[in-house]
Amino acid sequence: MKPGIIRQVPLLLVILLFGSCQTLTYLRMNDTHRALLNLPTANHFSLSPDGSQAAWLDFWRGTMNLYILDLTQEGAEPRRITSHRENSIHRFSWISPDWLRITQDTRGDERFFHTILSTDGEEVGSSGLFDEVTLTDFILPDTPDEILVLAGRGTRPHVYRLNLETGERTRVVTNPGSISSFRVDQHGVVRFGVTRHGADTTIRFRADEDEPFRVLLRIGLGDVWEPLGYDPERAIIYAATNIGLDRTSLVEFDPHTAGVVQILADHPVVDLDRQFMPAGWDAPALARYEHEQPGTLMLHDRLGGFADALASRFPEMPSRVQQVLHTGDVLFTVYDGITTYGVYVYRESADEIVRVFDAGAGIDPALFSSQHAISYQSRDGRTIHGYLSLPPGLTREQAVNLPTVMHVHGGPWVRDTWGMNAYNQLFGARGYAVLQVNYRGSSGYGREHLDAGNKQWGRAMQDDITDGVHWLIEQGIADPDAVAIYGASYGGYAALAGAVFTPELYAAVISEVGPSNLFTMFLDSSITQGPTGTYGREIWHHRVGHPNRDAELFREISPVFHADRVQAPVMIVHGENDPRVPLSQSLDMVEALREQGKHVEYHGRADEGHGFANYNNILDLFTRIDRFLTRHMPASP
Repeated sequence: MKPGIIRQVPLLLVILLFGSCQTLTYLRMNDTHRALLNLPTANHFSLSPDGSQAAWLDFWRGTMNLYILDLTQEGAEPRRITSHRENSIHRFSWISPDWLRITQDTRGDERFFHTILSTDGEEVGSSGLFDEVTLTDFILPDTPDEILVLAGRGTRPHVYRLNLETGERTRVVTNPGSISSFRVDQHGVVRFGVTRHGADTTIRFRADEDEPFRVLLRIGLGDVWEPLGYDPERAIIYAATNIGLDRTSLVEFDPHTAGVVQILADHPVVDLDRQFMPAGWDAPALARYEHEQPGTLMLHDRLGGFADALASRFPEMPSRVQQVLHTGDVLFTVYDGITTYGVYVYRESADEIVRVFDAGAGIDPALFSSQHAISYQSRDGRTIHGYLSLPPGLTREQAVNLPTVMHVHGGPWVRDTWGMNAYNQLFGARGYAVLQVNYRGSSGYGREHLDAGNKQWGRAMQDDITDGVHWLIEQGIADPDAVAIYGASYGGYAALAGAVFTPELYAAVISEVGPSNLFTMFLDSSITQGPTGTYGREIWHHRVGHPNRDAELFREISPVFHADRVQAPVMIVHGENDPRVPLSQSLDMVEALREQGKHVEYHGRADEGHGFANYNNILDLFTRIDRFLTRHMPASP
């Protein structure tokens, strides 16, 4: 389940809240609200394979569309190359310097479709030379008109070299019949084959293109093994893995012994969350992690110029690397606080930094909520990491007895990270502190922390959330009589669980696209019953439980069966086209609460799915959340 309702749009959608005076005539505007009007919503920046262009997503007439900037022309302005008014673009990828592929669905149904278009916006659809292509796998930097693709009907595709100009397709790897996907090394050689059996995966490898694929290793649920490249002279695979380790690390891996030779990069607290080995490079370039703030481990001598330029121009400022090209160019974001940032390209050939996008220039960071990394001990001694956001202008020392929102991330097998969060700014603008915690079962803190959440929905996972609230009260920051809980997806479940299992703790509850009945959730969700249902069911059995073998547990932890315990007013929100958490999960909870005479407000949208994407719907939703909290747990300003 996705973490949050603003589907795949990570930045500053609070701005939308204040874009319609007609919708928000009741809202008392303050300086923070007015400042939010000036923050952009651009996201998902990406360089073309040759580094000549940058692309990103941004709103146009309420829908996410695609923009392109020519980086070779000084003073060039971004161009919008799509004009979608109903179905937002969820993601895109470069196929070549001249072609991109965009992904959309219809009103949140997650039946995704793809469109190929040129950098001029000309669509070629999904027919013609792209018939049967299921995945763009590798861009060949030395031959920009050719790419490697997986193609073929069914679940056992072959690998082809596709000429984008002529449409000629040449098979380079014939599937032996057992491989569901392939991986290439940094030189475009197909070296790895992947076969999935439910939640188990078999990795196959070949040292030479003339050799057959042989089984390298078999991995199970929770195992990470992702190849980055291969050194044929040393017969070493570069891979990201947690096999034999607790935290995901970057390693040298021996294909003969199927074991780790040495660890090249790791972090003492968190997993490495992304690694880069550009095409043609002889070794990994860098690894990225998310601890209290984002961090980067520079690994290749070739990045010395970038490291020096970054430290010189942006000393001591948090940054995230998004992309490293074969040319040595680096796309990265630098943050001046959590609300203002700039997107830049480091040009290796010129040893210079070029600005791509500037967000929040001239905006006073003091107008926004600040974010602070925190940690505390759970009742059984586990260290829980998280973030505390304080209303504008307040320091930690000044934060005393504040109305507080516990903001629970979804997933649950993801994590909260440092950075801008639309909801936190919405809550902060009204004077609420916001606590986010990476409870056990969250990813990013190693295998043990993730596995500690197995079959702990409503139990130890919920205890970690409860303990976080108590910790904040003990610190004197949270007002014990004014704590609300909000979450979406799994976070929505946790909000309902908080309402029924610790009803005395919360003064208001907001659940968005949250499960309430784990029996029917298992039977009806696309996670367990859709095209990837076998995989989803095995994960569900392992991480959550089995509806038959664990029936007693499911009844114990499903909020719908305990509506009589609720004390606080509840707001329930759902995109009625949601395939992941079906609408019945919210409707049944609403009915159960009403039967018990509880205060419940329901807000549904027939044109949304597992998260709201439409501009006007987001406006309306944020308005309702603000009004609900103001009515039931008012704060200043």
